[in-house]
Order: sequence, then C-alpha cells, then structure tokens
Amino acid sequence: MTRSDLAVLRSFAQTCGAVMTRDRVDESMRQRQKVDAVGMLASCIAHDVNNRLWPILLYTELLESSPAIDERSKHMLHDMQHAARALGELVQQVLVISQRRERVLELVPVAEVAIGIANILRSSAAQGITIKTAIDVDVGTVLGDAGSFHQALMNLATNAISAIQSNYRTRDHATSETETLLHLGTIFIEVVSEYRAGQRVIKVVVQDDGAGIDAVMREHLFEPYVGGESYDEGQRASGERPLVGLGLSVVHRIVTEMDGHITVDSAPGRGSRFVIVLPIVDTARVEEFGGTLAASPIHEANLGECVLFVDDDAVVLEVGQQMLESIGYQVIACSRALDAVAILADPTKIISLLLTDLTMPEMNGIQLARESKRLRPHLRIVCCTGFSDPKTETSAIEAGMSAVLRKPIHLELFAQTLRRVIDEG
Repeated sequence: MTRSDLAVLRSFAQTCGAVMTRDRVDESMRQRQKVDAVGMLASCIAHDVNNRLWPILLYTELLESSPAIDERSKHMLHDMQHAARALGELVQQVLVISQRRERVLELVPVAEVAIGIANILRSSAAQGITIKTAIDVDVGTVLGDAGSFHQALMNLATNAISAIQSNYRTRDHATSETETLLHLGTIFIEVVSEYRAGQRVIKVVVQDDGAGIDAVMREHLFEPYVGGESYDEGQRASGERPLVGLGLSVVHRIVTEMDGHITVDSAPGRGSRFVIVLPIVDTARVEEFGGTLAASPIHEANLGECVLFVDDDAVVLEVGQQMLESIGYQVIACSRALDAVAILADPTKIISLLLTDLTMPEMNGIQLARESKRLRPHLRIVCCTGFSDPKTETSAIEAGMSAVLRKPIHLELFAQTLRRVIDEG
C-alpha cells in the first residue's frame, strides 16, 4: 500500500469519525430537547395539581380536628388526606425524574429533618401505627439539597406505612378486630453518628415490621417502578419484574448525589430496614458555608401581625387566607401582584410578612420580591408555590425571599416556617 493510499484511508477514517461525532451530538441534542419538553409539561401539571391539592388537605385537616365529627368520618377524612399527600409526592417524584437538576449544596440538619418527618407521621399515619425514634439531635450536618433529603426520608416513611397496612390486610386475622386496630405496626426512625473506614458518618435508619420484601424484589428495588404488593406468585414464576412506582429510585438518586449510600435488609414476614449512610461535614466546611440551622418551635401569630398574601388562583387565595387566619394572622389577600405593590407603597399599612405565589401574570413572585424589597428593605418574604426547582429557589432567595414552600403544605410546617421567618427579622 502506497503512501497516497494511506493518506486516502486516513482521510476517509477522519471523515467517518466526524460524521459519527456529529450524529452523536445531534442525537444528544434531540434527547435533551425531549427532556426539556417533558420537564416543562411536568412543571405545568405539578403547579396545577398541587394548587388543587392544597384546599383538599387543608379542609380535611380542619374538619378532622372538629369536635363535631364522629370517629368514622374522621377515618374517612384521614384516608382522603393520605391519598392527597400520596398524589402530591407522586407529582414531585415525576418532576425529579423528568428534569435535569442542578446540584444544590447546602447544610442539611439531618436530625431536624428526621424529627420533622416523625412529627408528620405521628399526626397523619393511620390509627394503630406507632412511630418510635432514637435521634441524636447533635449528630451534625451533611452537604446536599435539604428539600430532596426531606423527600427521600418521606418516601421511605410512606413505603413503611404502606408495608404495614399491606401486612395487616394480608395476615391471618387470628386476633380480634379490636386488638388488631389497637396496633397495626411500628415504624422506627434512628439517626446516629459513627465511624466507618476512619470517616465520621451519619447513619439514618427507617425500619418497619410490615410485609417485608423478597429476594427477587430486593434485586431491582432501587429501579423505577419496581417492587410492591401487587407482585403475585404468577408474576414471580414467569420472571416478570414487580411494579410499584418511583419512590425508592428517587431515594437512591438523592442519597447518591449526597455522596452516601443506602442498603436494605428485609425478608417476607419480618419487615424492612433501610439504612442511609452519609458523610458528616467537617468544621472547616461548615464555616465555609456559614450559618446555623436550628429547629424552631411551632407558634401561632402574635397579636397584630399581618400577612400580605398574593396568589392569582382564587381557590388557593381563599384556602391560604383561611389557613393564615386559623393560626391567628390578620390577612390582606390580593389576586394581583400590582395590587400588593400598591399596598406596600402605602406607609400606613403595617405588614409583618409577604407571602406570595411564584408563577403569576403581570409580575411573578421573584419580581414582586425585588419590588417589595425596594419599597420596604426589611420586609420578610416567603414564597409558597405549586412548583419550583433548585435554580428557581436560588433566584428567589437572591431576590430577598427567606423561604420557599411547596404546595400542598402541612399546616404545622406552614405555621412553623412563617413564625421562624418573622422572628428572624
């Protein structure tokens, strides 16, 4: 083969390589555009679904606490709350799967998040499910996305509740119905620090005494739509993979992003034990990120405190106003951001906090926050939105907001956040 032939072959190979590279780039761009389109659609759906879930959760919660409601009705209301929360969690999981997320690093107070999850479970879990904890409040912090870590623990807790309820439905009813209802099962949450391979880590355990998971399920447990009580003997014999949802795959992704790992110990009939191990942030890195994260007690409004509440959705505006008034705040409700600006421009109006939606016509929540800070530099601002991503939340904080809450939100967490933000001002 002559030198000329080699040159021709080299040129041909380079041309083929360039074409293949261009094809890979084009395919990558097409896939990215598809992901962006799905993410935008999911965002719109999440905003609308979460806005509609908020009144369902609030009204059922208020009705359940009424002394005029009998026990049977309270159980029905509780089931409605559980279904609504499950739908809200599913929407959030779809968002996590469908969107390209920027990794947000912040100090995550693991013990505080675990205590919050336990409190929510005690107030919302079915009667007969016992919540036990062993949480070291001085365990330290880790680096990650606090909202995502909260979601990961909530997913594990929700799975634990489902496993206990499934175990109750399928087990032999040898005991009396009264005895069974007194105790369906126990969920145990543990947070401790320990040393592994010379590194100090935080271990988080979520354990239940529910139905348990067999070996086939465990093999694919952290894949999307795997595992679950609908997996019968016929499916197992045919080799068909079980189907449940996105929850555990989301947990696995979140833990991995936080440089941690998750394991499970389970077998049919003896429950499940999920263990998350995360590296603790050392003192130098804590100082680098700055700030302290401490739990705040839940308080109602102080006398005379007024919240300016802005949302373009009439139903959400009414629900939010009732929620604020139920915890003692005076409320000025606006369906237009421009009306809120006019109120803030009036020096005779005493406003303790601005609570605003994020997505609104004429002026969005971030623009409203900037204008509000111009008019009242010391005003405290909280965003309550049906959808947000880490990048948007960062922009909201940079615009002067003190917190971003995602609808639908539990009443106690809502009250706690507003109280903390006002007190910090």
